[in-house]
Amino acid sequence: MEEIVLESVRLIAADQVSELVISQLRSEHIYSLGNSSYVLMNMVLVSSKNGIQNIKNVLANHKKAKRAIAVLIDSELQVPEMADIDSVLSFTNKDEFYNEFKSFLSLIRHNVEIHGLVCFDFNDFFTMIKGRNELSIHSCAYNEKISEATTELRKNINPNHANYLLTFTVEHYNPDTFGEALYPIKTYIDELPDEGNVFWNFRESSTKEVVLFISKQILS
Repeated sequence: MEEIVLESVRLIAADQVSELVISQLRSEHIYSLGNSSYVLMNMVLVSSKNGIQNIKNVLANHKKAKRAIAVLIDSELQVPEMADIDSVLSFTNKDEFYNEFKSFLSLIRHNVEIHGLVCFDFNDFFTMIKGRNELSIHSCAYNEKISEATTELRKNINPNHANYLLTFTVEHYNPDTFGEALYPIKTYIDELPDEGNVFWNFRESSTKEVVLFISKQILS
């Protein structure tokens, strides 16, 4: 099991269920360094109406970060506009919140904190999630060619007016052969809807995969 130690995120629970989620993550070696000097996001998990009412209180108990983000365990919850909340996030696959949230934290670790090799950074990430958004993450492994994974990703119906991050891994970066590896990625990006922003990133890893992260804004 991969250990995920987040330096830019402070995980905060707004209610009892949220505390259990954070505790379960820690048992799987996924946790935030709340006292890190690199914290950029206070991320508050919320599962109930009482939790929504408690957001301001729990944020006040922690050092202010550059951004404050509410993550809804129950996507049906409604969060009123708050001056101190920059983003409200939920997941399209609401029945798999825990696994989706784990994938989301892994994506932050590898693409915001470590930056990959194309320098997708915090500002790009926040462009994707600013406001009220519904998130989905699609991951496809490949054995030999990246096109194996992009072929699988084409089975998804991608929404219009959304923001996309397409990130992939290569076992070893070789500038002489990278253009060939990049071709199916470029082709897939060209097929994404024109509306919205498209970002891409890559990194070296023995785990060969392509991940599509989609953030779709929900209009009130």
